Amino acid sequence: MRIRLSGARAGLILLIALLVTQCGLLPTETPSQPSPSEKTKVTATPTVPTAEPTSTTAPTLQPSPTAPLDTSLPTIPKPVFAIFREPTINTVPSLTMDPVAPDLENVTVPFALSETQLARLAADGFVVSPGADREFFTLYEKARYGNVPIFVTSDSLLHIYHLLFDKVLRTAETAYFIPLLRELNAALLTDSDAN
Repeated sequence: MRIRLSGARAGLILLIALLVTQCGLLPTETPSQPSPSEKTKVTATPTVPTAEPTSTTAPTLQPSPTAPLDTSLPTIPKPVFAIFREPTINTVPSLTMDPVAPDLENVTVPFALSETQLARLAADGFVVSPGADREFFTLYEKARYGNVPIFVTSDSLLHIYHLLFDKVLRTAETAYFIPLLRELNAALLTDSDAN
């Protein structure tokens, strides 16, 4: 029985097979030793010009029985990270804020804060407190609609990136990989039943 796959699907199956073998999930076969007839290597031997130029002759091919044929696979070097050279950055801080009054009379606090949190707000100019929201974006959305200043942290951006990447993987698996694997399994089962 002949299995027909589209070019993209065949390429994906080949890619999966290469990844599986290169990641060491399946044992790889060692290359077999060449037979004595395969060890004969053909090399080009150019002619050396003499003092008197003659007509141009093409190099002749002569077998060289002493040179063995190299059938070993090239070794792939272990991947390493690139060298990171931290650049020198000279900056002058330019963010200023009005000093916070000790009694917080010049600060608008739209949230209910404890005495400890109010003390931290007076001392540091900001306070971080736990909330009931499950995701970062809901906090930013509430602050934007409430006209509250927003401090965007890098962990929130990385978290959103992670959520987006996770969604892309789920979509790829359910919309593309699962149907492809079902077709592959059905084709393999049909082929094995035929044999």
